[in-house]
Amino acid sequence: MINKAISELIDYAISNGMIEKSDEIYAVNRVLNLIGGDSFERCDYEKHNNIEEILAPILDFANENGKLEMNTTTYRDILSADIMDIFTPIPSVLYKKFFAEYDKSPLDATEYFYNLSKKNNYIMCERINKNIVWKTNVKDYGEIDLSINLSKPEKDPKEITLAKLSKQTGYPKCLLCKENMGFEGNASHPPRANHRIIPVDLGDEQWYFQYSPYGYFNEHCILFHGEHEPMKITRKTFSRLLTFVEKYPHYFMGSNAGLPIVGGSILTHDHYQGGNYEFPCAKADFRFKVKFDGFDDIEAGVVNWILSTIRIIGEDKDRVIELADRINTAWKQFTSEENGVLAYTDAPHNAITPIARKRNGKFEMDLILRNNRTSDEHPYGIFHAHEEYHYIKKENIGLIEAMGLAVLPPRLTTQFGELTDEVKENIGQVFAKILENCAVFKNNEVGNNGILEFIKTVK
Repeated sequence: MINKAISELIDYAISNGMIEKSDEIYAVNRVLNLIGGDSFERCDYEKHNNIEEILAPILDFANENGKLEMNTTTYRDILSADIMDIFTPIPSVLYKKFFAEYDKSPLDATEYFYNLSKKNNYIMCERINKNIVWKTNVKDYGEIDLSINLSKPEKDPKEITLAKLSKQTGYPKCLLCKENMGFEGNASHPPRANHRIIPVDLGDEQWYFQYSPYGYFNEHCILFHGEHEPMKITRKTFSRLLTFVEKYPHYFMGSNAGLPIVGGSILTHDHYQGGNYEFPCAKADFRFKVKFDGFDDIEAGVVNWILSTIRIIGEDKDRVIELADRINTAWKQFTSEENGVLAYTDAPHNAITPIARKRNGKFEMDLILRNNRTSDEHPYGIFHAHEEYHYIKKENIGLIEAMGLAVLPPRLTTQFGELTDEVKENIGQVFAKILENCAVFKNNEVGNNGILEFIKTVK
């Protein structure tokens, strides 16, 4: 049985261009070492559909030989990553190949890296395919995207206990640090042996980009700072985002706001998310156009989107950066009591979720206005999912949700039983209500007047 499984694994790697035929003996011996095997003989096999099915009997064999600390998903994933690392180029080789492809086109480069990340099972395609995805049409705004996330494995209780007891080294400092590349993993840290990153020069800073192992959309990638620095939205943010899409014009790139509630789950390490996908927010046209003083060369307006969004478009990257920075500076100070927006109480509350893209040869930036203030009535956030909708989603409404893709918890599959078309429609409409909760300026006369008053303050 194990000879069949290893034979298929080797053929999978060769056929996908991960190793050459001449690498076979080396690769077989490295696999045998990891799984406790002592011999190998080539043999015929019944072909499987994907890499997870190919690896399953190999991991079973390793468990029988005492090579797994526990026969759980966590420890099987650690060994799986170690095995697939054998078939993954070391960083220096990967970089040469990637940038050789980049010289042809940025699209060729990302296609190479994305396909490799799927072939070596870093991107967990089979688990991602378990997610339940659909679209719901929302009055006045068109279709929004929804997904129930079933891809990330749950921890075994014994693993949770082991993680608590394990020594915390602080290395890597977080899940985004560059030191994750090649990291073995443990009960409290996912395996990264087959993980690779690509360096990206953004001005005078070293950044890196990688793909998400549990991507929520096509070519879901993460761009992260080379140093472990906290997230914040500054002029540099807009420059980095636009510089990235200048280098990779087929990708969008956006950032979570740098404040709790309206930001993402990791605020300790500056990072952005992007990919080759058009979100509902990007598809939306202007609700009405506006002019900013001194920026006649910039097309601008309020987007017909559920959340309060200003879009600016220009041919000159530096001019778009300049205007985005002025909007951000003005927003941090803006208060509209009529709309419930207070810039400060005991802490600053206004923040921006920016999204950059290149479209029709021009630089485009969406600036979604956010506010994280709480109240006695809404202790989780005034501009957050209100408590009556927490049965659908209670977590932060970050970048991905703000652009129109709901990432919903797996509990919904048991909570609602069968997810009929009617149930999905209901969930979609409720998520639209959640996004309406998050809008600092509602799509009505008071809200539209409020955002126009804000635009006047941008100098």
